[in-house]
Amino acid sequence: MKTLIIIFSLLLGSVCFSQPIWTKYTFTSGYVDKNPAFSYKYYTSSNLFAWEYLIFERWSGGNSQICVLKIGQEGPIDTVKKLTVSSTQKRNPSISYVAYNSYLNPKVPYALAIWEEFTSGRWNLFASSFDTLSGWSSPYAFDTTNFNKSGVKITGSSTPVFNIVFERNNDIIYRQFNSQTRQITYDTNFTLADTAICGNPITAIQSSGITVLAYEKKKSDNKKAIYYSFKTGTGTWSLPDTAAYLGNNAICEIGCNGFLIPEVIFQSDRSGKNKLYSTQIYPQSQVSQSLLFNFQNNISHYTALRTFLYPILTDYPIMQAITYIRKTDSTKLFCGLSSVTDSTTIGDTAVTMKPSINRGIILGYQARIWVVYTKDSLSYSNIYAKKNFVVINNINKLSNTVPEKFELSQNYPNPFNPSTNIQYDIPVCHSGEGRNLVKLTVFDALGREVETLVNEKQSAGSYEVTFNASQYPSGIYFYRLTTDNFSETKKIVLLK
Repeated sequence: MKTLIIIFSLLLGSVCFSQPIWTKYTFTSGYVDKNPAFSYKYYTSSNLFAWEYLIFERWSGGNSQICVLKIGQEGPIDTVKKLTVSSTQKRNPSISYVAYNSYLNPKVPYALAIWEEFTSGRWNLFASSFDTLSGWSSPYAFDTTNFNKSGVKITGSSTPVFNIVFERNNDIIYRQFNSQTRQITYDTNFTLADTAICGNPITAIQSSGITVLAYEKKKSDNKKAIYYSFKTGTGTWSLPDTAAYLGNNAICEIGCNGFLIPEVIFQSDRSGKNKLYSTQIYPQSQVSQSLLFNFQNNISHYTALRTFLYPILTDYPIMQAITYIRKTDSTKLFCGLSSVTDSTTIGDTAVTMKPSINRGIILGYQARIWVVYTKDSLSYSNIYAKKNFVVINNINKLSNTVPEKFELSQNYPNPFNPSTNIQYDIPVCHSGEGRNLVKLTVFDALGREVETLVNEKQSAGSYEVTFNASQYPSGIYFYRLTTDNFSETKKIVLLK
């Protein structure tokens, strides 16, 4: 059994720069808004966005509408758009969107929303598609076959073909669906041969292209176990294997650690209280399971974890944002990033709420993180958010070969428009922990700092970082590399 590497950067305690505090924001107020959600996605990716969609339910009386809201760096950047208008009950919406050329030109060319809607005496699935030319489509039927459907979740990659899972008649349905042509390109009843009651599926796509599917399965004691399977490209699914069995288990998320090994993250009452656990799952290899946090106590329930990885550092290749619920004598929402942890009291222990976390809104070398949640206010249910950011250095470690001395190379290309690459060498640091505190900064012709490209401790090696000057005017700039024992400045020319 392999030893689990704790996935969250906030537990490592060795990320060398501080993060600002989480600050509160109100997204909607004066309505009965429920179940806000961003898109699912779990692996480290450079596919960040200029803005993202938040999807949620807006209730009035006994009926509801499915709404979306554009969220930018500092909050909503548009008014709420209703995807539906019919007088029916609608619930549990899911959304996913696609990113193209996200670092230089972040945008959302395609998106897909699916929700449950009560029609014909049962819960059916309806959808709406988005593209940049036409906007959101009118609602259309996604699955209106016999039996109730629930638990729909969507993941996307770089095309309008989305991966979709949901429960239908106690079976797990997996589909690939083209949101533009509205064609099903792959469809299977994953648990057709399994007579057990299955539900709450989730799927994710690894950076290697492997699709992971996990779901809950009722045991003979009426408690739930968790199973998982893999599929590579157009290949066949692996035989289901157990991710969690002891006690009563519920899936929270598919996540991954710093080595991008997929993990099924779940809550389980096996110790008497609901605690968060993680099972690393390896294609064609061994499974490893562990308690997720060593600080979980025996008097609280821990539930509803959501997380996302951000590509930021070189020696520490990820920054992980996290949110979860802890219930003791009240219900508290916790947000974490690096060594910063924030808590907000939502209400008493009767409160049931699942937070959601976004995938990263980019501005220069910064990615905005939003955690959204609901909290009752008088007769309303407002959508609130907590925001923070990570610095995306866009650093590439070219070699682990140990240089003999510090060296700062001339950028290339030069002149440039709008991006250029800067290489530098870091020798061995013989003091402290063996790493150098490195800062690489860009200044304008008047000596004003315009961009900090690197600000971290780095081990010996050769590095390259990209400077994107798309937001700056043409002119002469300077970049400076500084450490405890070295400083050098070079000139660059931005020519648009």
